Amino acid sequence: MTGAAGAFADPEQLLSQVAAHAAMWAGAYRGRRDDWPYASLADLLLSHGRLFTPADRPPHIQPGRPGSCFAGATRIAEAHDLIYVEGMALVDDLPVDGFDHAWCVDARDGHHVIDPTLPDGWALAYVGVPLSGAYRRQPQARRGGAVFTVDPGGWQDNAAALRDGVPAAALLPVGRPLPDLLAARSDGLPGRTA
Repeated sequence: MTGAAGAFADPEQLLSQVAAHAAMWAGAYRGRRDDWPYASLADLLLSHGRLFTPADRPPHIQPGRPGSCFAGATRIAEAHDLIYVEGMALVDDLPVDGFDHAWCVDARDGHHVIDPTLPDGWALAYVGVPLSGAYRRQPQARRGGAVFTVDPGGWQDNAAALRDGVPAAALLPVGRPLPDLLAARSDGLPGRTA
């Protein structure tokens, strides 16, 4: 059951958006985050991101209000034993193609998005980092909302995972690994190998 965008609609465009965001933030933080594993969420995505398939929201999942994706993804992850994923979504009809977002996937399926806030068929592609519940709950308890990015509901410190790295046990093996897709590219799109 895929949304109007279909399976992995235009992942190349999303990969380019992630790379552009990483380059922008690398320039903005040059000299200040050089010793960090990741200068930004986009940089983290280039290392650990996974591609996910847009899909219609299951009928038993109640949508949240737009702009509440981090809280909404947390809510449905807890209520329905789903995997929380934080990253970027690619959409049409906005001044920027890719934006920070959170959603869930079912471990049994592993790649179809269960989006708590975006309307079905609106997102063309998703790339994110699927997190264990134990890891996700720690930064959310400390700062609320988002794990890696700045949650619109609160501008608390979002640098801990970027500065300290993400433990391997926190990363779950669902979705298509973005580093594998980047390695297959021949156009020189930047990406880390860490």
